[in-house]
Amino acid sequence: MPCFRKTKIGATGSTGPSNAAGAAVAAGADSAQTVLRVEGMTCSHCKMAVEKALSSLPGVKSAAVDLGAKTATVNHTPGQAEVDAYIRAVEDAGYKVVR
Repeated sequence: MPCFRKTKIGATGSTGPSNAAGAAVAAGADSAQTVLRVEGMTCSHCKMAVEKALSSLPGVKSAAVDLGAKTATVNHTPGQAEVDAYIRAVEDAGYKVVR
């Protein structure tokens, strides 16, 4: 049975600069990666819901959630979407984003 818990998303430790929303962002010439710390996910339904919400955004090449590490990693084209768009997408999917 799927879990319908609200998910909380915040920023992880960074290997690159952080933006105003606190997400870790690393950028190259044609791709960038944003890593968000996710709390409250307990099952594959939660994982798929967050990945689907993030993957639906323009410029997102892939989105992967690691339940064990409590992270969501978004690989995207630089300048296509801001972290606020990722947060909005997750909130629109019914999860709570903690900044």
